[in-house]
Amino acid sequence: MGPPTGNLDWLYHLLGYTLAAAGLLLFLWALLWDRSRGRRRCPKCWYDLSGTPSRQCSECGHEAPSEQRLFRTRRRKRIAVAAVVLIAAGYTTSRVPLLQSGGWVELIPSTVVVFVAPPSNAPYLSVAAPPLAVTLPMPTLSLKEQLTLAAWSRMESGRLTRWQERAFLKRFLNANGTEFASFIAAPPKWPTDKDFPLLVKKTFIPTGTSTPLTTQFVFAHPRREGAKTITFPTPLQFERHLPVEFRLLFGKREVLRASTQLPVFIEGTTETLLASRSDDAATTLVQAALNPHLSELNGKPWLILYDRADVEPWNRIAFGIAATFEVRSQDRTIGTGYFIPQWTRSVWKHWDEPEVTWSEDPAEALRRAPLHLVVRGHPEPILKQYLAWPFDKPAVESWTGEFTVQLELRPHPGF
Repeated sequence: MGPPTGNLDWLYHLLGYTLAAAGLLLFLWALLWDRSRGRRRCPKCWYDLSGTPSRQCSECGHEAPSEQRLFRTRRRKRIAVAAVVLIAAGYTTSRVPLLQSGGWVELIPSTVVVFVAPPSNAPYLSVAAPPLAVTLPMPTLSLKEQLTLAAWSRMESGRLTRWQERAFLKRFLNANGTEFASFIAAPPKWPTDKDFPLLVKKTFIPTGTSTPLTTQFVFAHPRREGAKTITFPTPLQFERHLPVEFRLLFGKREVLRASTQLPVFIEGTTETLLASRSDDAATTLVQAALNPHLSELNGKPWLILYDRADVEPWNRIAFGIAATFEVRSQDRTIGTGYFIPQWTRSVWKHWDEPEVTWSEDPAEALRRAPLHLVVRGHPEPILKQYLAWPFDKPAVESWTGEFTVQLELRPHPGF
C-alpha cells in the first residue's frame, strides 16, 4: 500500500536524501578518487611522468618542487563545490515539510540550535484550535525567540539526540539559576534521635511548552516519601554526606542525570540541638526589634509589640524568638502573656497586640505609676518550630536572654 496521496512529505524526504547522497558521493569522488597509486604525475596538468626521470613535465613544462609532489591525489575542487551545493540542496529539500510549518529556522541544524538559542522559556507554541471568524495576527518573534522556540519544539517532538537535549538543558538550568541545590534542601543541623527530613521539589519547571520538566530523586537508604518531604528513619546511616541521584524528566523521557553527595550535619540530640543566644548584643537587638510600648485605644492602654519586618534591626536577627512577658507595676505583676514573632518571614502587619491576662485594670495601674515590661526568651517553642520545618531557618539558635523596659505611651501604629 503506497503513501497517502494527500501528503507529499515522503516525496520531499526521498528527493532530499537522494540529492544529498548523490552530492556526498560526488564530493568523495572529487577529492579522494583519483589517487596516484604509485604513478608519477605532473601536479599541474596531471600528465603521466612514469617514463620521465626528471621532475619537469614534458607536456606543460612545470617542474615539481619535490619528488613527493609527483604522487599527489588529484582533487577536482570545482566538482567538490558543486557537490557541496548538491548536498545543501538535498538538505533543504528534505526540510521543506518543516519549513512549511516552522519557517526558515528549520534550516538550522539542531547541533547549532542547542548551542546558539538563548536558554529561556519558549515564547509560545502553536496549538490546534477551531478556525476563527476573524483572522488574528500572529505575534512576531525575534530571531532569538525563534531559535529558543525551535530548541524546545524539537525537544518536544523527539528530534534532538540525548546529548543535544543535555547540552541545551544544562544551559537552560544554569541561565535560570536552577541548579541541583534549588530542588532539594536539608536542615542546617539535625539531631541523631529524630527522623531526618529532606525538602524535595517534585513540582514541574515550566518550559513554555506543553511538556514540563519534572524532578526525580533516587536514594540508597530506606525512606518514607511524602508530598513535599522525604524522611529517613532512625537510626540514621549517614552523618555528613547523603548520596543522592538526581534525574530530570522532560515529560516521561529522562533527559539529565547527576549523582552527588548532599552535605548534611547530624550531631547531638534534641536537647542539645539549639544554641542559646543570651548575650548582651542579641538581647539589645531583640529589645529594639520588639520595641514594646503602650498605645491608648477606646480609653484603654494596649500593649504593642512588633513582628518581623524587612527593616533594621530585624534584618540582623537570624535566631528564633519566643518570649513570655510580665507587665509590672510597683514590683507587682498585673499582666502576663507570650509573643512569638516570625522567625524568617516578614509580615505586612508588622505590629501586634498580644493577648494579656490582666489581674488588675491596666488603665488604673498606669494612672498610679509607670508600668514596666519584663521579657524573657524561651527555647521550647523555637525548638518545636525548627523540628517541624527546619528548611528556611538560617541559624539553629534561640534567644534566651531577658530585658526590662519602661512602657511609654505612644500613638497606636495602626492609626
